[in-house]
Amino acid sequence: MIVHRIENKVFCSNSYIIHFEGNQRAWMIDCGDISNIETYLDDNSLVLDGIMLTHTHYDHIYGLPLALETH
Repeated sequence: MIVHRIENKVFCSNSYIIHFEGNQRAWMIDCGDISNIETYLDDNSLVLDGIMLTHTHYDHIYGLPLALETH
């Protein structure tokens, strides 16, 4: 299992992308800076299969509307 941490610059929180090597399906945990998340997904030919929110503080969900719109 690969767990990739993405540091969100706006609020200094973290988002994570979890996937298995050799599998193109990925899950995101919390959704901050969507541009950094999309870059990682694109660079690794991953498809977002789901999103898990640990809680609904703004620093963990502010990228969610754009993520849902584009995936």
